[in-house]
Amino acid sequence: MFNKRLSDVGPRVSSFNFSGFQIQLGLKGDLDFINGGFDVYYQYGNTNGSNSLLGDTSLVRIQQGLLLNAAGTGCADPSGGCVPVNIFGQGTMSAAAANFIKTRINSSQDYEQQYGGFSINGDTANQFSLPAGPIGFAVGFEYRAEEFAFNPSQDLATGNLTGFNASPPVAGRFDVYEGYAEVLVPLLKDLPLVKSLDLELAGRTSDYTGQPKAVQTYKVAGSWKVYDDLMLRASFNRAIRAPSIGELYAPQSNGFPTATDPCSARAAPNAAVRQACINSGVSASVVGLLNANQQTQTLSGGNPSLRPEEGETLTLGAVYTPSWISGLSFTLDFYNIKVTDAIDTFGGGTANLMNVCYGPLVNGNPNSPYCKAIVRLANGSIDYVVSTNQNVASRELEGLDFGVTYKTSLEDLGLPDWGTLSVRSLYTNTWLYTIKPDDISAPVKCADKFGNRCRGFGVNPVPRHKLRTAANWRFNNVGVNLVWSHLDDVVDDNPASRFTVERIGAKNYVDLSADWDVNDNLAFTGGVRNLTQEAYPILGGNASPSNSGYPAVYDVMGRTFFLNARLRY
Repeated sequence: MFNKRLSDVGPRVSSFNFSGFQIQLGLKGDLDFINGGFDVYYQYGNTNGSNSLLGDTSLVRIQQGLLLNAAGTGCADPSGGCVPVNIFGQGTMSAAAANFIKTRINSSQDYEQQYGGFSINGDTANQFSLPAGPIGFAVGFEYRAEEFAFNPSQDLATGNLTGFNASPPVAGRFDVYEGYAEVLVPLLKDLPLVKSLDLELAGRTSDYTGQPKAVQTYKVAGSWKVYDDLMLRASFNRAIRAPSIGELYAPQSNGFPTATDPCSARAAPNAAVRQACINSGVSASVVGLLNANQQTQTLSGGNPSLRPEEGETLTLGAVYTPSWISGLSFTLDFYNIKVTDAIDTFGGGTANLMNVCYGPLVNGNPNSPYCKAIVRLANGSIDYVVSTNQNVASRELEGLDFGVTYKTSLEDLGLPDWGTLSVRSLYTNTWLYTIKPDDISAPVKCADKFGNRCRGFGVNPVPRHKLRTAANWRFNNVGVNLVWSHLDDVVDDNPASRFTVERIGAKNYVDLSADWDVNDNLAFTGGVRNLTQEAYPILGGNASPSNSGYPAVYDVMGRTFFLNARLRY
């Protein structure tokens, strides 16, 4: 086996270009006989994208350039302008050879969505009322269609590449028809310790093309206003999430997530793992000696047989608005969310799949689907791992939100009458985020964690403590805004491995902006984001692939300035 980084042809570069179009139509009207109205709407959207991949090489042309004629003076097959390719050493490849093996790859994708429906809402006041008031209601119907197509060039589709991954063409579509109804029932009001007591009920049925049967969701919620200052609330929801176009029809292609072969020299297997490797069929003579990269080739992609995910959410909360302090409000909410039949890659990704195969539960059993998913070459090294989308996982999330809102005029604070001041603060404590990849794997705990195990389930870092506070001062048509966001530190999610960076420290982001409403039609906003230049975390092998990190959680750009104008007409 021979490995070489083909820097001779220049860097690998991806260039993306996207354009979008959307149209929305709607009609609203009043229905006096139910003290309500109707809403009819339609929306069409299309997004088209193209991608050019530069700096990759053709595997077929490399093989052609390596096979020389008997004299060793040229290619055995000179077609296409073949130039002999020297892959030995740094900088030994000629410019002509580099140009011969270099290939430009192109692809295009098209995403189209149609969405339409109607709703009717009102109450029963004109027909009847309960002692606590009329019943409010809403009913409606919705239709949605989503269609996606991906068209790659020939080299990209067939995998005639050495740098980027193969991506065959894919196309798919689904339609969904939905009907729903909601009612708000006032049960009691104006009684001792019951200022008001309301019950909310809702239900929806959804029929997806490609699914064997329609699915139902519902909500039961209640609010109890004990007195003017205090309200208690609770709700229970059953929800579904149907698989997306990508999860259903994404092409099965190769990727290289961070995952080290447990049977390799890099992993330094202990006695138990060594025996599991032997049990799975790896020769005892190479266990612990195999050469392995930190990234393992993995076949992943869509599955047209996926079913909708099912989730249950319980929330309990309270709202306290003290009448003795005008403009002040407190909210406290507990939440518990459980998802079953969750759509995830089989085994929870490559790293977890390996841990299961060579762990104590499976112990390298070659008949286990976990070990069958690991395909090895004749020399014992891993060729690739199969980890496509399946309905195999379950998730549970639990935490607490505490919010404070305060709004007042400066005059009420004993200051000059120079406008109003408002402050909003939300603290979130997420003490549980657990994923069970399947019936065999051990639960993966992601609260307060980051790393490859959680990332294999599409989970970004989950700081246990988060706080966001926004302050706004407004005087006439000018406003100043200050936002502070705090993210608690997180630690690597795999205690069995040591990485260059095992902890991402706490981050504090400060944004400052000002806005000016010139008139009813024209407004300006300007400011600075990440004022204190909080650094983006630089990680190691636990930020696969290629140290891409977590841009959805942490600011990548550093301090940035912005200015925009808004024109209404």
